[in-house]
Amino acid sequence: MAQFDVSMPEGLRKWAEQRVSEGLYADTGDYIRALIRQDQEEAARETVWLQAMIDEGLASEPLAEDAFEAIDAVIAEGGAPQTCFLRTDQTKLSYQKCSSEQAMKGVSSAGVASASR
Repeated sequence: MAQFDVSMPEGLRKWAEQRVSEGLYADTGDYIRALIRQDQEEAARETVWLQAMIDEGLASEPLAEDAFEAIDAVIAEGGAPQTCFLRTDQTKLSYQKCSSEQAMKGVSSAGVASASR
């Protein structure tokens, strides 16, 4: 098996060691491998979803109305899936599904900005 060293802040190292001490993982390498596998699975799900959306779009009829008006109408009816973007640090955003109410407000009680996906 290939090896590589990972530098990380002390807080992340302690977190990984805590997870191992809980008995969920054999060692920190096992924990890191599990995180990478989770990331691979999520990326695969996103790829499948994206391809399904592309296929649906290609199979659909062209819009008879202005695209922006159609999008605004779907959002106004609450029919668009909503995604809340959460700042996880100074440079990265992650996303999660949120309620239509949170999306209509634009910000959740946790300070999460939202946008349509």
